[in-house]
Amino acid sequence: MTVRQSAALYVASMEDPRAESAVPVLIEMLKDEQTGTLTQTSAAELLGQIGPPAEAALPILKKKAKSQDEGLRRTAEWALRRIRGE
Repeated sequence: MTVRQSAALYVASMEDPRAESAVPVLIEMLKDEQTGTLTQTSAAELLGQIGPPAEAALPILKKKAKSQDEGLRRTAEWALRRIRGE
């Protein structure tokens, strides 16, 4: 994990309106197939916590909602619901 990715995870984990600034990096983490499943699951969870401001992540979260990994799949499904406000 890069310093930039670590910083994005940290910023997004703070319940702060500025957390949405981490959305582009979290999306990159989900798109990068070299990123481990645990890190991708964390990125999906944080996107869900950010909620509607993370709307740009919907396409990649839809893809991850079809993951073979149950944890990533369930987290992506949860994040989709949160971002959509369901």
